[in-house]
Amino acid sequence: MYHEALVRLRDKNDDILMPEMFIPLSEKYGLIGKLTICVLKRVVEMIKKESCKCVFINLSVKCFLDSNLLEDLENIIKQSKIDPGLIGFEIAESAMFNDIARVTEWMKKMEKLGCKFAIDDFGTGFSSYSVLSELPFEFFKIDGSIIKAISNDHHHSSMVKSVNILARMLGKKTVAEWIESSEAVNTVKELGIEYGQGYHFGMPGPEIKTS
Repeated sequence: MYHEALVRLRDKNDDILMPEMFIPLSEKYGLIGKLTICVLKRVVEMIKKESCKCVFINLSVKCFLDSNLLEDLENIIKQSKIDPGLIGFEIAESAMFNDIARVTEWMKKMEKLGCKFAIDDFGTGFSSYSVLSELPFEFFKIDGSIIKAISNDHHHSSMVKSVNILARMLGKKTVAEWIESSEAVNTVKELGIEYGQGYHFGMPGPEIKTS
């Protein structure tokens, strides 16, 4: 079972803040690196305590502008003594192409270390087949807005089918995001999607759930 690390913050009133409220500010004021390191260290701690297949961490495009940060992430994993294959990184499709050379170089280095990769929100960007065939990622995560619309929009259904065909051609796996019902599970299964993620399988929580 794969997992995704979801980040939340609490304000002074102890209310929970969602990522869209603080990630842009973290990027703007140069704090995204510290936040990413904090998340990775927390994930490493949880992996040591829990039995899990792999935990994926989202990377901001800003992370790739800081070579020192990327080196810090590598060192944390190496020094943790855990199997690097238990750590995965998600990179949004639209974000990769801001600096594809740097992204590719770092991905290949981390792949040699043993880490996994997923392209997040796939279907919302403009990926080139030639580029995708060179990147060392394992999963296409199909954008949730596309998945949510497939039951009543044949255009979205056709898009999901084409992504799945492309993934198989490249030897990759597909993940459907925003799965919220058993009906959605059946629909994506019929389309050949291998993995699903969403509230139907479990709500976000402070601990890793392995069952």
